[in-house]
Amino acid sequence: MTILAADGHGYNFTVTSDEFELTKSTTLYFQGGSDNQWVDYLYIYKTADYNETKTISAAGYATYCSENALDFTNVEGLTAYVAKVTGSDVTFEAVTKVPAQTGVLLKGAEGEYQIPVVADGGEATSALVGVLEDTQVAAGSFVLMNGAQGVGFYKTASEFTVGANTAYLPAQTTGTARSFIGFDGESSTGISAVENAVLSTEVYDLQGRRVAQPTKGLYIMNGKKTVLR
Repeated sequence: MTILAADGHGYNFTVTSDEFELTKSTTLYFQGGSDNQWVDYLYIYKTADYNETKTISAAGYATYCSENALDFTNVEGLTAYVAKVTGSDVTFEAVTKVPAQTGVLLKGAEGEYQIPVVADGGEATSALVGVLEDTQVAAGSFVLMNGAQGVGFYKTASEFTVGANTAYLPAQTTGTARSFIGFDGESSTGISAVENAVLSTEVYDLQGRRVAQPTKGLYIMNGKKTVLR
């Protein structure tokens, strides 16, 4: 790991450290030769490969959003899609790279996948809104579920909490009364709509207790077990 920094007098300096891991909560300490030294800014360059792990369930689909730019080019068995909205049409286009904080739809067999982090994710954009932490979204938003109509984006009838590092389609995405966005069996990038699949506001856990703000997990919805992702 190489750290390039600059002090308050315009002088740059470079420090190469032993290998270590940085997380969101990592604290870096700088030790100088006098009490009046300070650092204006620093750049941290990754000098080794780094992957993020994403698990796909038996449903075969998941949404994802990372704080890093990602490269799906050589991730065997996994395809990433960004969402595009044109009028009332929603399509999903396969991509190989995405910038940081871009919401994507992932398709693959059940299992864990290692997704490389890269410095440059290109300029792909997506109608899917990615979130990095648990986030309450407005009623009418579309969230990915395995429900009564199969795997797809279901329109919520009330405010809804989506999990960290996932993505959703905002309310009024298509400008129509559509309540379900599914994936055609013949094409993973196709879209089909079902107008009468409004998500019930009543959500229960497996013990039969009503859940006001469900997050990711297994619930009872419309009388059926439903996996929220």
